Amino acid sequence: MDAQPVDRPRPRAYPTGAAYAEALQNTGLCFADPELRGGSPALTRLGLPRPISGAFASVFTVTSATTGRKFAVKCFTREVPDQADRYRAISALLSGLDDASLSQPWKMGFEYLPRGVLVNGRWYPVLKMAWVDGVGLTEWLDANIGEPAAVRTVADNFAALAADLADAGIAHGDFQHGNLLVAPDRTLRLVDYDGMFVPALAGRRATENGHRNYQSPMRTSDDFGPDVDRFSAWLIHVSLLALAAEPDLWERLHEPGGEYLLLTEDDLKAPDASARFPALTGHPDPAVRRLADELGRLAVLPLGRIPELDGSLPVPPPAAANGSAARGGPLPDWMTKHSPGDTADPTASPANIRAAGGGPVARPVPTRPTPGSGVQAAAAGFHGRGGMELAVVASFVLGLAATVVALLLFPYAAVATVPFSFYIPYVSHQSRPEVGTLEQRQKEVFWKLNDLGDPNVKLAALAHERRRLQKAETSRVRDTADRHQELDYHLSHSHAAIRQEVAREAYPLQQELDGLDAALRAAQADVLTVVRDAFVQQRLRQYPVDKAGVPGVSGVMIPRLAAFGIRTAADFTGLRRMPTTDGPDALLLVCADGSLAKPLDFTPAHAEALMRWRDSIERRLRTSAPTTATAADVAAITARFAARRTHLEAELVRYDALVKQRQGEATTRVNAERARLGDEDREAKERFRLRALDLDRETARNQALLGDHQRLTAERDRLGKEIEKLSFARYLRFTFGGS
Repeated sequence: MDAQPVDRPRPRAYPTGAAYAEALQNTGLCFADPELRGGSPALTRLGLPRPISGAFASVFTVTSATTGRKFAVKCFTREVPDQADRYRAISALLSGLDDASLSQPWKMGFEYLPRGVLVNGRWYPVLKMAWVDGVGLTEWLDANIGEPAAVRTVADNFAALAADLADAGIAHGDFQHGNLLVAPDRTLRLVDYDGMFVPALAGRRATENGHRNYQSPMRTSDDFGPDVDRFSAWLIHVSLLALAAEPDLWERLHEPGGEYLLLTEDDLKAPDASARFPALTGHPDPAVRRLADELGRLAVLPLGRIPELDGSLPVPPPAAANGSAARGGPLPDWMTKHSPGDTADPTASPANIRAAGGGPVARPVPTRPTPGSGVQAAAAGFHGRGGMELAVVASFVLGLAATVVALLLFPYAAVATVPFSFYIPYVSHQSRPEVGTLEQRQKEVFWKLNDLGDPNVKLAALAHERRRLQKAETSRVRDTADRHQELDYHLSHSHAAIRQEVAREAYPLQQELDGLDAALRAAQADVLTVVRDAFVQQRLRQYPVDKAGVPGVSGVMIPRLAAFGIRTAADFTGLRRMPTTDGPDALLLVCADGSLAKPLDFTPAHAEALMRWRDSIERRLRTSAPTTATAADVAAITARFAARRTHLEAELVRYDALVKQRQGEATTRVNAERARLGDEDREAKERFRLRALDLDRETARNQALLGDHQRLTAERDRLGKEIEKLSFARYLRFTFGGS
């Protein structure tokens, strides 16, 4: 029966660093942890939470609002298999270590929070870590490289830290400058425990392979055990000791901001083609040379055969292939001792590692030429004189006699007889089978060497091309990562700008909605005032002026007031004083419609009397005015405000939708750019992979041709020496003397 495919769960999608930064703008909402909730994140110049982005996480600095403690909060950007189980196992082991037994307080407290941060309505885990007071190793070296004693102290402290880990049977998994912080007292703090191995995790696979510039070329994703740190520990320790011996190496070999100490991944993979390694292996200080030589040997050993940093494990003796013994002095005893079962691997040198498949390349073994191949050794000397040699002797004698005769009779003609004396011997020498055979063989070897070319020159050119290719790829990957980070920040800033822009437009509506309840209460109070005023105004119309008996307001004054529309107490509401130019101020009546009335002969006394009459009536009426609004009036007011509330809420919802729409459009544009960058990245990676594969294959082919080139060169030199033995002078001795 055919095996059925198994549906594996798809990895959970995690937010980007920009999404986390957006969520951390409101720590009171996004954190559930009491110490983190409401905390203050470290901000960028734009006022947004500042992330430190890594391979699969972004780290934020948050200061607790309740305790004032500072924390590093690691927010994961991709899923790590069995993450919670790993952190529980790591935490259990580290918490069980006795601090007093450690060489220095290197371990950091951390807490894994499954319900860590809320992003877009979903909870994601975070790692809450105590803040560490210290600076990164490379930053510390930048500031302290002029103090060799301090560098040596840090080197010793690092060796002690590595020994602490080895004693506990654990490995960090990513020893590198970014995970080693130097405290003010020059002790070290070890951070980032994501890839740590503890015995409880034995049998599982590594979640990461560590920083590429610090790992053994032999390390793979299958390596996950207590020995994964050994090469990295040696590399860091050797680099620090070399810097303590010669601080100038920092400026010569370390680029500012470089993600390495003195050696990079390329230097470790191909020391013979490295520009940096010779600065160490050829250093005037014999201690530096020995350490560099040993590091080159460790780079080609399986991780399990690399000794711990304290030298408690044996290491194979140095292989003669890489010439280390010739460059340095005698090695320490622990480096030269090995167990009875250990043997040196003659092919395990840096030059013989890294074939097309990544494994060791067998060194070509020269083969003996087979009979009839045309390159077997020729017998030295001439053998068997024949008729040609007799002719040589006769011609030489005749030529010599002719020369003597010519000297006696024709001195000038004697010059012509000398070449004739040697012509036949020369022709005979060239026709000898011994000479012809060797010269023919020499030509064949020259032709073969010419066709083969010099593999060493080609290997050097290939190594240069590989370094150039790797450098370009590293730069491209870094540029791509920077571009992705720029897009993340651009998207975050775009979302924030959209929210701010729409919030400005919606602010008046939100303000009105927030004050709507208070406005409703005020309106309900106002409606009673309106009802009472209407009641009083209606009753005032029932009090005519002509029947009021107001003192002084009678007779002709009544029709004069009527001419201004004043017939009842409801027709005027007050008085207004008006200055005059020729006497006291005049008092005018303010009509119900707002106009002013001053009938003929209307005096201030008339006005005041009318106003007192009206005020007395109004006071009596207000005592009997309604004290509550009608249900209909209240319902009308409530309905009006409810309609207004519905309208405002609908407008705010529309603004929210507008924010989401514009943010969605911005996200779509950025995602399209991300997709384009992703396509370009995949194409570039494939081009790099294919070109690197071609270079590896060509390198392997030329390495395989080294033996042929060495054999042909030796054969060419041997034939040259044999031909020298069959010289013209020796032929003459053979011809005339028989030897």
